[in-house]
Parts: sequence; structure tokens; C-alpha cells
Amino acid sequence: MRFRDFVEVTRDGLESIAFKLEGDRDLMPMLQIEDARGLSVIGVDPEFFAADRLERFVAAYVVPLIIENQARKVAWAHCAWQAPAEGVRPSEHPERHEILLAVFIDPEVVEHWTAPIIRTGGAVMLGPWQTGPQNALEGPLITAVQEALR
Repeated sequence: MRFRDFVEVTRDGLESIAFKLEGDRDLMPMLQIEDARGLSVIGVDPEFFAADRLERFVAAYVVPLIIENQARKVAWAHCAWQAPAEGVRPSEHPERHEILLAVFIDPEVVEHWTAPIIRTGGAVMLGPWQTGPQNALEGPLITAVQEALR
């Protein structure tokens, strides 16, 4: 599957899942892997995204999973807070808003996409997707995964 198709298929799947949520329920963090068998989606406990656990989780679970399955592409998706100013944690900023963040990784390219989460008390909706510059993200979710894909 081409990288662009991987991005589109994954985003479509995330939208389908988000639209089935109601009220204050969050989308479970997910890891999607493309390998020779196709696409696999794995739910991830949100506790693994804590700063003190993330690198160990990636090293102990995600990298071996990529290597064992000879993965070609990986996507991360999770809910997050976004705020207009730096210096204040987004989750504590009074003008914060909730987003769905999806990061798409292959051996050479990293793209990140965000969509605002709109909660109306009933069904959860996503606003329009926006992307940032290619290869602008780095860190434990990116670097170790990209190296394992190579």
C-alpha cells in the first residue's frame, strides 16, 4: 500500500470509530501496522503514553512488534489537548481544545494530522483534518519506530 493510501485508509477508520463514541468517551489510543498480511489495529492502554513509560513501551513492545511482523508502515492515533500559547501545558490552558492526533510513519516519511473533536453531548464528531509539515516530528514515538521500519 502506498503511504498516501495508508494515511487515507487510517483516517477514514479513525473517523468511523470516533463517530460511534458518545458523550465524554475518548477514542482509545491505537497503533496501526501495515505488514505483508495487511493492516492490523492494536488498542493501547492510555497509561503507556505517560512520559515516564512511553520510551520503555516503544522499546519493549512496539519495536519488537514491528521487527517480528516486518512492518512497512505504522500509525499512532490518540486524543490530546491543543492550546494557542506555549509555556502552559495544553491540558491546563483556558483556551484549550480537544483534538484527535494521528501520526503516520514509514522508513522515510513522518506526517502528523489533527482533527478537532466536537462534543455536543450526544455523538462525537470530528472537524476537518489538518496536517503539519512532513518530517517535522521526532521523539520516542517517531525515531525508534522509523529505525525499526528500516
